[in-house]
Amino acid sequence: MPYERAAILPTEPRKAFTPPIISNNHLQGWWAKPDSFIQRFEEHPFFWQVLNKKRWLATQAFDKNRPHYTTSELVDIFLNEFKDSPICVAGFDSNNTRQQTHEIERGFLVPKDWANQLNIIDNTTS
Repeated sequence: MPYERAAILPTEPRKAFTPPIISNNHLQGWWAKPDSFIQRFEEHPFFWQVLNKKRWLATQAFDKNRPHYTTSELVDIFLNEFKDSPICVAGFDSNNTRQQTHEIERGFLVPKDWANQLNIIDNTTS
């Protein structure tokens, strides 16, 4: 499958079980390689904003004063500026940016060989 969530993000959105202490409309993150990202979102009218680490866990509202990109623009920027490390992005409905809008997608754009570059250190004692 082209997308990974905390588990796997299928090509089409799916309904997931939500524990009762979590809002029914909370977002679930995903991660995707550039080709899968384009395949999934090229037909959607999204504006994407790159989030710095301080913003990863906070709900985002569209900020017209911050840089925002179409899906293809974001991939071009990723491949030219961030190609060696993942970036966290929030997606907003580009048809509704005049109003205060909250993100409708959130995930990580990762390099094609990102999983092969991971160096996981096990700090647990045996």
